[in-house]
Amino acid sequence: MLRVFLGCFVLALICGSCTEELDFDQVDDFRYEPVIELSLAYYDYLAADFGEDDLGGRTVYVDSTTADLFSQEFFDDNLKEAEFFLRYTNTIPRSFTTQIDFYNSNNEVVYTIPVSIPPYNGTPVVVTATAYFDESNIYLLKETNLVTAEIVLEAGSPVLTPQSEGSLLFESSGTYYMRFND
Repeated sequence: MLRVFLGCFVLALICGSCTEELDFDQVDDFRYEPVIELSLAYYDYLAADFGEDDLGGRTVYVDSTTADLFSQEFFDDNLKEAEFFLRYTNTIPRSFTTQIDFYNSNNEVVYTIPVSIPPYNGTPVVVTATAYFDESNIYLLKETNLVTAEIVLEAGSPVLTPQSEGSLLFESSGTYYMRFND
């Protein structure tokens, strides 16, 4: 008899907890918000790649890529935030400065990420930088159609030759926060 009573009691609890009013209008509030993570750029310059004159002067390398992805309607409508992560690992006994510039269609710089990289001193030097675009400045990224990366080997010594050892490793990634309403 006790089993029957306990069974009825548990059944009543289960049924009672499932009869709460459901709000089917919540479906109108549904937002799909995926996060997309992508590796963006990678390079590994060897010390021997930096050709210098005998004075150990400043050497500048510039690379660029079109960024038409951000100008597409899909991103314009749905990209709400973005974050870029940069990581440099230096094993060259010289300092560097780097600058990532974002250009709009008028060839104007709309955003810059500057980074100073100290020289290698026996332990790999790791420098990171993050650029975050939230809803207040995401328009800068959406206006971007060209991205340039400038690497400057600062003047100094030792002079880098084809026999110099070490490298400057660059890794970057982007995290894109999307929002789809419907």
